[in-house]
Amino acid sequence: MTRNRKRSNAPSAAPASETPPARAGKPRVLLIGTGGTIAGAARPEDGGRYRAGAIAIGRLVEDAPDLGARFDLDCEQPFSIGSQHFTSGHWLALARRVCSAAQDPTIDAVVIAHGTDTLEETAFVLDLLCPRTKPVVLTGAMRPATALGADGPVNLRAACLVATDAAAAGRGVLVALNDQAWSAAHVGKRHSMALQAFDGGEREAQATITGTTVRWRQSQAMAVAEARLRPSFENVMTASSGQPRLPIVVLVWQHVDADPGVVGWHLDQGARGIVLAATGAGTMPDPMRAALAAAAGSGCLVVRATRVGAGPVIRDSEPEPGDRDGALGFVAAGNVPALKARILAQCCIASGLATNDLTRVQAAFDAF
Repeated sequence: MTRNRKRSNAPSAAPASETPPARAGKPRVLLIGTGGTIAGAARPEDGGRYRAGAIAIGRLVEDAPDLGARFDLDCEQPFSIGSQHFTSGHWLALARRVCSAAQDPTIDAVVIAHGTDTLEETAFVLDLLCPRTKPVVLTGAMRPATALGADGPVNLRAACLVATDAAAAGRGVLVALNDQAWSAAHVGKRHSMALQAFDGGEREAQATITGTTVRWRQSQAMAVAEARLRPSFENVMTASSGQPRLPIVVLVWQHVDADPGVVGWHLDQGARGIVLAATGAGTMPDPMRAALAAAAGSGCLVVRATRVGAGPVIRDSEPEPGDRDGALGFVAAGNVPALKARILAQCCIASGLATNDLTRVQAAFDAF
């Protein structure tokens, strides 16, 4: 049975870390629709094009295999957009709802239907901002709901199966698509159109879904231990209660003939952090290094990441002492890819960490 309930977002008396009492019946899932291709619709005259977010989450449930029979679903639709239109304001709205659900002992898990374009970013920021005590799983689709062989319904079912599995608790936010589930810390979109668009990079999936069975590749104990090592910024949700968005942190790409003047321009536009997607293992030419050093000296958080798809950026790896991170006031991204390094930098700044506490900022990156 699918219900659309109106409830207060006020926390219940039970703390988030308390295990809710066992209840008979189907697991209760808060299912949040945000739009995206999974809710996309096309008309015959559209010539293969489609409109993202055209279908409400309640209608998607009707097309998903036995969802209503297996789960007690509460459907909510805070917005319905293509995920390319997401802002950090949307992130904060979702995070507040997830935090509220984490305090509700009657909700077993949260599943979010999301566009795939920025799904990995939303999953990562929710893992950083929200309690990791209750399963949260994001899913999406590479084909719109009206397409032949639409993958949204089976992905929705897989996400609910993963979220309500007993071994899902404590792992942090997961992403489930194409019969696999990955940690938000590792998942990424690697193909623009293929059904198998997502993977975990250098890390294998935490689970595979076979029929209605969730088979975990990584033990719960190991996954929970990893989750506890990752930095948590739950304090941002209290501090940002009246804030419309997270602090501005920009991503700058290093390439041949890259203009270092873009650094100053971003500072003039209000950037409080800059992540450089550098070449190789974090290299850059002298003019870019000088511009970023000046930015760091002015109080801007500067993170040295890489544009390469895999591999770390090691702190103080430059041969000349004066070019090293410690000398210039830079943070090395380590194993955090540039796209997610930008989000981690946003959370660091929003939580009160900045260039006057680079040791703790560096520790947040080193945790990955």
